[in-house]
Amino acid sequence: MWPTDIRSIVVIAVLLILNPTAGSSQPALISKIQCPDRVKSVAFSPDGKLLVAGYGWNDEGGVKVWKLPDYSLVATLIKGDDNVKAVVFSSDGKHLAVLTWAGKVLSWNVGDWTKSKTLLTQIEDPEGIAFSKDSTKLLITSERRVTLYDLKTARSSTLLKAGENDEAFVSALFANDGKSIIAYGNGTLQIIDLESQSVVRTVKPVSRGFFAAIEQNSDRIVLGGGAIFGEKVVQTWDLKSSTRLHDITEFRSGVFTGTFSHSGNIFAVAGGDYGSGGDLSLWKTIDRSEIGYISFGEFPIQSLAFSPDDKVLAAGSDDGYVLLYSVERIRGPEIKKQDRSLCGEIRRISDRLVLTPISELPRPMQSQLGYPWMLEISRSPSPLGIGVTKLDEWYLESNSANDKVRIGSSTKLGPEMSITFEKNFIVIGDVQNPGWDEGLLIKLFADDRYVVTRNNGECVAFGSLTRLNLSYSRIRAEIFDAGFLGIPREPVTTSAAHYRTRFIVTATEGVIETRTDAEEFDPERKTNSPAGKHEAFSEIFSKLEPTINKLRGQH
Repeated sequence: MWPTDIRSIVVIAVLLILNPTAGSSQPALISKIQCPDRVKSVAFSPDGKLLVAGYGWNDEGGVKVWKLPDYSLVATLIKGDDNVKAVVFSSDGKHLAVLTWAGKVLSWNVGDWTKSKTLLTQIEDPEGIAFSKDSTKLLITSERRVTLYDLKTARSSTLLKAGENDEAFVSALFANDGKSIIAYGNGTLQIIDLESQSVVRTVKPVSRGFFAAIEQNSDRIVLGGGAIFGEKVVQTWDLKSSTRLHDITEFRSGVFTGTFSHSGNIFAVAGGDYGSGGDLSLWKTIDRSEIGYISFGEFPIQSLAFSPDDKVLAAGSDDGYVLLYSVERIRGPEIKKQDRSLCGEIRRISDRLVLTPISELPRPMQSQLGYPWMLEISRSPSPLGIGVTKLDEWYLESNSANDKVRIGSSTKLGPEMSITFEKNFIVIGDVQNPGWDEGLLIKLFADDRYVVTRNNGECVAFGSLTRLNLSYSRIRAEIFDAGFLGIPREPVTTSAAHYRTRFIVTATEGVIETRTDAEEFDPERKTNSPAGKHEAFSEIFSKLEPTINKLRGQH
């Protein structure tokens, strides 16, 4: 197992810039259907003849219905009228219900798409909707309450209401026995008897997440998830015995949705990050082992639905697509060949070989320098030495928890990492966020070699300082003679989400000195402190700019 601080390191930056290309001859992605906006909910009809998607984010909301097996468009519902939160077919396949972001519950008779019926309005902060097995009732979940709607009597009743300081409800489901309801939220699972409409049992999951799904013809439920940053837990429970069966905690990014296959043999979870794309993984229900992982696009996946025969998995993507995957092809880690070289340092951490950037650097909301990404090396055609390396041909090997790097060919750029290697070097960096991949890292070695990369590891330049009429000793002298050590050490970073920080790190016989232009605002003096730190550092950095431009190839 990785130490906690290493497991949490994000590799988003590498994924953002290096434009992967798929390497599988039989890709799992069968097709993708474009929608006008972010797809928030998908559903197959019980007979497998229709697929429906609800979408919306920027006033482009609506519902589209396609006919299978050719996925030809059948109807577009409430086009542009309202963003859609959830769509669901009744169990008998006769009705389609839609929950909009504006809090309206609408229904259509399947096949008659010209007429809709408004069942409820003014649902505040809507979350989800579900049909009972006998297709006579609807459950509507909002952040503050769970509502039961009787389709026969057109009457609604509030089953649960959140207290003033409670967490929001995220999901409500009909139990398979047809006699009870399961509500998830407020950090609890509450079992409600339908006849008395009262809570008969409460279960306290560890997870406070985004979704809950129940296995058909079983008492098993999968629930949980987590935001992009912070704890992520997916749990399976046996509701009959109130027993937690398993926890899955190793997720690389946000986990927003999950569902069981109709057979109950597998379940899928999905989510992702904004910028690095949507993540989807399949898991065995029995032992909760990961079957396969796949990613798509730049934005997260928000909804999932298995076809009735479990052969196809539909995923609603914030990229504005309904993604259709072959379930049997989602197997093992995802392998993607990268089309740009990557420069970094091979290190041994916790008995594993890893590739890191050539230097630690400022990161969002952090008070010290650190590695923004770290990749374990899973495979290499030849033994790898410890030190600075350029990956000429390489692949990302990804599962739901992390990325690993599979090396095809590589070139050694710097000296072997050793005691002497760590004792003498200079790093010159310019980092910003957002847009931090546009920044620059320069590392100079005492043997007059150098490496220049972007902050995400993309190679910019490398070679010998002497060929550029430069030398390590002269650059070092220029830095120290300009008053480098006289600049205050603190603060090292701005500890902010948005920043630009320039920094210099020197190692002299193992003594590390770090100086930056970062300042903090002093509310008492209403000035930046310590006074003059930014200006003093900027003066040194400006003197180095001709050298920096020469090293990056801008003579």
